[in-house]
Amino acid sequence: MKIGFYTAGLGISGGNKRVLRFAQELVKLSHSVTVIVPHSFRERETVIYPCRVANEKDVMNEEFDFILGMNPVYCSFKYFSKFKVKKRGIYILHLNDKGKYSPAYQKWINYFKGSENFYVFGNNPDWKKYYDVEGIKNTYDLIGGIDIKPRKNKLRKRKKNVFSIVCNASSLEWKGFEIVKNALNRWRIKDVFLDVIAFAVGKAEIYDSRWPIKLYYNFPYEKMPEIYMQGDVFVYCEDKQAGWGNTAIEAMICGVPVICTKWGTTAYAKHLENAYIVENDATDLRNAIEKLYLDIKLRKKLIIPYRDRVKLFNEFSYNRLVLKFLKHVEY
Repeated sequence: MKIGFYTAGLGISGGNKRVLRFAQELVKLSHSVTVIVPHSFRERETVIYPCRVANEKDVMNEEFDFILGMNPVYCSFKYFSKFKVKKRGIYILHLNDKGKYSPAYQKWINYFKGSENFYVFGNNPDWKKYYDVEGIKNTYDLIGGIDIKPRKNKLRKRKKNVFSIVCNASSLEWKGFEIVKNALNRWRIKDVFLDVIAFAVGKAEIYDSRWPIKLYYNFPYEKMPEIYMQGDVFVYCEDKQAGWGNTAIEAMICGVPVICTKWGTTAYAKHLENAYIVENDATDLRNAIEKLYLDIKLRKKLIIPYRDRVKLFNEFSYNRLVLKFLKHVEY
């Protein structure tokens, strides 16, 4: 098949990275892939792309079997609606964002209602609760995307009176880092030092933290286990906009106990089985972190067996994701 992905760019943010990983897997399966970007996009010479990259103007006269729109906010609806393509669709990566992404997704959905050759995919089990897809025949879950393979490590040996916490500091407000920081600032257990490790896509400026924070910028995804496995726990704290929470499941398959909100994790996180689920609230999060510090049996319980890490990987890997996508769209 000749497949196009229409996206805002090819940076290292979550949505753009997803496009590149999709492209890599499709190329492995011998499909022709073009990533279509706005005409203002400029390729970075230092980046080796796994497929062809072309701007929207240059492909207007080409014919595709399928084009998947990935970002309705920063891509042109005019171009998307006029591409020469047998089938087209959009991939919903955000939930319940009434001010930005949601209206743009809904506009694209509404335009193609009634079309037999239009598809809507969502990367969260709850996406249909937030979007009106009545009249769209082809609506499918396309949930997953894991960048790393399972690791076999066990509960790490903790330093005396030190508790290490790993978290995501990308897009500070959206990724919930402010809530994480506020939770840690309220730490109540005396004579215990919190060792905070954070990673971020792009630059993140952190202020007013009670604890020193070791911050990694733009860390290569294949090396992310080195970060996850520094933690006694991994903290994932997103709000109701979250689509797919890849960092929490990646920490799980690295054998790290996970504290998480339900947003973005409902496809795989089960409270007190493989995760400790909290509200998107600093006090609730603080209580959970303190509980896992004090209760080593609970921390051990939340480390899932290696065979279950492999099952999670097999269910949500990019390879599995691409095979599901092809099953829905191939002739």
